Amino acid sequence: MATDYFIAPSATSLQNSVWISPDPLAQEREILGGGKVNVESLLLLEARPCAGESDAEIVAGARDFERINRRYARHLKVLAERPGGALRNDAAAKALLRWAAAERAAWLEAVTNDPLLPGRILPSDYLGQQAWRRRVEVLRDVGRQLAVPP
Repeated sequence: MATDYFIAPSATSLQNSVWISPDPLAQEREILGGGKVNVESLLLLEARPCAGESDAEIVAGARDFERINRRYARHLKVLAERPGGALRNDAAAKALLRWAAAERAAWLEAVTNDPLLPGRILPSDYLGQQAWRRRVEVLRDVGRQLAVPP
């Protein structure tokens, strides 16, 4: 299977900014059209691994998905610690507010380190999609919790 790789080196070093994609580069070719490209800042290559490497192996070698999954696991733990019940007093409201701040921080820590790749090239044990679905459910429940009069 041929895989297209989008390689965009920085102006000074090919090693510091290399991007790969399993998608064809037809749109990028069209956008660049007949324009002159500065090869010191942008280089597009279409390539195919020649030693049998799969897209998943290339992605796993390029990113630390164990670390990414640890951050999503931490976020899932924070989601599970949401204070429940009606907000009948200031203490309950403050507890929910503290939880919301912790949830947001855990989510941002996880998602800002995630390359957010297409599902078809993610490792099979990737937790990002599960964390996203659970976050949507929990935040929906928080909305209902806030809507209940004390």
